[in-house]
Amino acid sequence: MPFKYRLHVFFLILTILPLLLAGWVIQGVSGRNQENQVDGRLITTLAGASRTYTSVVDQARGSLFFLAKQPAFQQAVLNHNKKAIATQLGRLDAPNLNVEVRGANGELLSPGQVPPQAGEDIPIEIGQPSRGRLLGRIPFTTLARTSSEAAGKNQDVYVWANGNRYEGPFAADSPNGIGKYTFANGDVYTGEIHDGALTGRGTYVSKSGDALEGSFVNGTIQGVGTQRFASAYITSNTYSTTG
Repeated sequence: MPFKYRLHVFFLILTILPLLLAGWVIQGVSGRNQENQVDGRLITTLAGASRTYTSVVDQARGSLFFLAKQPAFQQAVLNHNKKAIATQLGRLDAPNLNVEVRGANGELLSPGQVPPQAGEDIPIEIGQPSRGRLLGRIPFTTLARTSSEAAGKNQDVYVWANGNRYEGPFAADSPNGIGKYTFANGDVYTGEIHDGALTGRGTYVSKSGDALEGSFVNGTIQGVGTQRFASAYITSNTYSTTG
């Protein structure tokens, strides 16, 4: 190719390159803005839904405390009067509340029991000394969900009334899959979760910044694990349930 044509091509590239670069930058900024908008919607929705869920749990807790203090209900539990217990449970005004009543010996006295569904538990002792136990459960609900292909977002977010938070997939009404737990105390677990339990490969990072990485079984690390301290010191240990 003659030098003159090569020179024209060179200047053409110099002319087009800034335009291509500008387009790439604009596209990147647009993508980030869109992602930030999705995150913003998620946070707004989550905040409102979290307040609603907390309100429902507080209402249920108040109703159960009130019931547990009633002399007639305490007497019905003491006498194992299942009919009277069922009648009083039927008067509870608390949405989405599942309740079971057990006597001091653990016998089920209510018509039904709390289903094995993930939720916020409300355990209450009946009488002093204890004549039995009330257990209420408000099932977890999808407090916030957002999806955007352009922003690469697709999250389910669940929040406990005590401030714990889970982000990730659900199956069979429980957290299942690769997810993230953020606990109210500031600790964070990221990794495999099975039926709501921290089971599988994962990393647990404490509020102080110390991290424990390895295989967990019901929240306890098993086998060879790596501990990384906030001070940058790293050690490897073998863990077992027998200590």
